[in-house]
Amino acid sequence: EDLPSAPSGVRSDPLHRVAVELWEAELARAEPGKAQVLSGVLYPLARRSFYQGGALLVVSGLCNSVARPLLLKSAVESISPD
Repeated sequence: EDLPSAPSGVRSDPLHRVAVELWEAELARAEPGKAQVLSGVLYPLARRSFYQGGALLVVSGLCNSVARPLLLKSAVESISPD
């Protein structure tokens, strides 16, 4: 009772309603007797997170392949006696 309610962005109620609607649309689209595609439900629900994760992976890769070697090079050059 003392706990605050979760923000609307992380509540499962709206997500469940949308998932049910998408699944019903997928069942209507699929041919009878054929397998339904779960990605037709999951991709619209997780599209933003999917692209956000991809962008963060690109940033992480750039940091590992560009920024880290440049920082190591400058650190080595700054401590090496000339």
